[in-house]
Amino acid sequence: MANRVLADAHIRVDARISVSEGHRVAEMARVRVLAGHPEVLDVLVHVDAEDDLDPGVRVIDLPEREVLLGHLRKLLGEDLPQFEKTLLHYLGRRVEAEVFLPPEVCFDPAHVARIELRLAGRLAGDPYFSAVSLNCRVAPR
Repeated sequence: MANRVLADAHIRVDARISVSEGHRVAEMARVRVLAGHPEVLDVLVHVDAEDDLDPGVRVIDLPEREVLLGHLRKLLGEDLPQFEKTLLHYLGRRVEAEVFLPPEVCFDPAHVARIELRLAGRLAGDPYFSAVSLNCRVAPR
């Protein structure tokens, strides 16, 4: 715009950081560009977990979150209580899940071992999930 610049940038961040941390990284990059280049009027910073120009990493063919959560429940066993939280990482053409188990499951090591054994048998060749990690919260929120 005249002698001023409007910039559009893509930055790649670790795929497993939180949305809020990714936003902070983008905002800090924006602030540094604006502070160091007075000719720049504004910068739009887009955060990527992967190279989104690489056709091998497009995840648009994966189902919606609720479908994935239902599938994950079947992988882990439908006898489990509700998960405390589930984080989905869309990487490549598959999903990595971080499942936070409820305390009543976490305090029963035999139950956790049964879930892990069941998951190991079911995860190989799964069409959606490449990895699932089981987590337990050890401190109150």
